[in-house]
Amino acid sequence: MIKEMKRKLTTVILLSVLSAILLTPVSTVSATKPIEMTIFCENLYLELNFEELPSGLMKVTFWVNQTWTGDWEGIAEQGGTGMFRPAENGRPYFSLDCFAEFTGTIQGKTGTVTYYMRNNFSPEGELFSAIMTIIRGTGELANIHGHGVVVDDVTTRIWVHFDPS
Repeated sequence: MIKEMKRKLTTVILLSVLSAILLTPVSTVSATKPIEMTIFCENLYLELNFEELPSGLMKVTFWVNQTWTGDWEGIAEQGGTGMFRPAENGRPYFSLDCFAEFTGTIQGKTGTVTYYMRNNFSPEGELFSAIMTIIRGTGELANIHGHGVVVDDVTTRIWVHFDPS
């Protein structure tokens, strides 16, 4: 009897909370429509350091400095680590992860954009997938959001939007 009462009371409380959530007005403010942009990499500078681990994996630490042109004009700096591993079951031969910063101009707005990148390479060392996700912006780029893909060695396609001011 007590178990049944607890179950009914729990159900009533959950339904009350759910109805309160569903009846709460939702803001009508929305972000702008995403804009497709293209970034080109020029003047690439790359440093790589390798360390063999006891597991047989190879750890790589890297730092990259690039000049970007196209829809994003400025300097991008990336640094991070990656693991070389044997190719098996179609998994990438190695991947590199990093947090990076771009400082420059996007659509006439200046500031800094912090983003995350993950690059996956084939057993032959060819880039076969890479993603870019914007974490945050500063200055006039403080309200930027977006994500992108690396198309080839020098081209990145990214979709961004700016929150309304």
